[in-house]
Amino acid sequence: MPHLFITINPADVYNPVSQFLGGRDINLAQFFHNLSPNSETFDRAKLIAENPVAGAKAFKLLIDGFLQIILGYGLPGKCGIFGPVDSYMV
Repeated sequence: MPHLFITINPADVYNPVSQFLGGRDINLAQFFHNLSPNSETFDRAKLIAENPVAGAKAFKLLIDGFLQIILGYGLPGKCGIFGPVDSYMV
């Protein structure tokens, strides 16, 4: 029986969803234009450090989306792109 082991570790500092949930008004057209070192990485990291719940909510949205869309868990047939899902662990 094949098994699949996946570790998902999103960088919440670069995730526009976590920045938005943290209360930042972001422009998605310009969000990824200036990713050079020290551009605004400190400001993004500070926002997440001050709002850890925003980072947790963004992580939950990502994991729920992965489980539902990719694995198909929560769908009537529980069948995603890898076939039927028997179980998962978070």
